[in-house]
Amino acid sequence: MKEIEILVKVNEDKDVIDKILKKYKFIGIKKTIDMYYYHENNINLNPKSTMPKEWFRIRDKNKEYSICYKKDVFQGKKWLYSDEYETKVNDLNNTKKIIEKLGFKELIRVDVIKHIYEDKNYEIVLEEVKNLGLFLEIESKKSGNVKKTKKNILELIKSFNIKYEEMNDGKPEMLLRRRKIK
Repeated sequence: MKEIEILVKVNEDKDVIDKILKKYKFIGIKKTIDMYYYHENNINLNPKSTMPKEWFRIRDKNKEYSICYKKDVFQGKKWLYSDEYETKVNDLNNTKKIIEKLGFKELIRVDVIKHIYEDKNYEIVLEEVKNLGLFLEIESKKSGNVKKTKKNILELIKSFNIKYEEMNDGKPEMLLRRRKIK
C-alpha cells in the first residue's frame, strides 16, 4: 500500500494544536514504540554507508504488535511516499528473537505519544516524539495521485495557520542524525 503523508515539525505549543484539532473526530491516544532493525548483509537495510531507503520495524502500539517493511520512494532527494507492508504479530518477544536469530540488529527506537484524529479523507496525528519534539503527521486514507494528494495535505496544514517546518526525513532518520552528531 502507498503511504502518502506529510510530516511537519510544529513550532507552536501543544495547546494551540489541540484547539485546532478539536473539530476532527478524536480516535484516542496511543503510546507507540517503533524498533527499527538493520542487517549487515543487506545494503538496503544497513545504515553504515548511507541513510537507509528501506526500513524494517517492529511496532508496539499499546501492546498491539506488528512488523513492517517500508521502501521509500524519492523524486531526486525529496521523499514522495513509502510502499508499506505491515502485518500483526501476537508475541513481541518471540518476534524479536526470530528477527535477531536471522541476523537483524536493533538500529534505533522511536518513542511516541500519538493523539489521533480523523476525518473522511485523512488520519491526523499530533505526535510527541521523545528527544525530537512535537510533530503533526497527516496521512491520506486513500491511495491516489501522490503529487495531488500531498498538495491537498499541505493545503490542509496551511489552513491550520500554525508555524511549522515541513520535514523530508522520517523520525528514525532524524534520530540517527542526532545520534551521529553527539
